[in-house]
Amino acid sequence: MDHVRDPQGVVHAKLLDLVPVRSGKAYTDWFKEHGERSTAGIKTAALDPFRAFANAIRDELPEAATVRDAFQF
Repeated sequence: MDHVRDPQGVVHAKLLDLVPVRSGKAYTDWFKEHGERSTAGIKTAALDPFRAFANAIRDELPEAATVRDAFQF
């Protein structure tokens, strides 16, 4: 999801993509396929508690803060 605030501060979210396989490799491959143009500027990455997702974010988005998705608990 991409969360963007408009000039009034209202958040507008849009779905970027779905990764059909639940694995760290699938997640990492998505980042690599989309390249730095798609990932540049990502400041925060939300994820469920699946460790492989955290590893992919750590490796592919080293500048992003990782936060847990509250809906996954």
